Amino acid sequence: METEKTYDLELAQRLYLEYYAMCFWHMKPDLVVNQDAIPAVLKGFTNFWPTPRVVRCGRTCGDGEE
Repeated sequence: METEKTYDLELAQRLYLEYYAMCFWHMKPDLVVNQDAIPAVLKGFTNFWPTPRVVRCGRTCGDGEE
């Protein structure tokens, strides 16, 4: 049985808005981060600004593990 990953959408939305100019300039500025947008958000972070905070978000948002 496959379990669905859990995402911290509120955290992902806050970080998306906070880092929009650095990591997401190529995406819609008014994007509402939902389950479907998480892979693009994580890709933007890892490609453009792989900081410890973003890595922690990736663990929280991406795979549900700490």
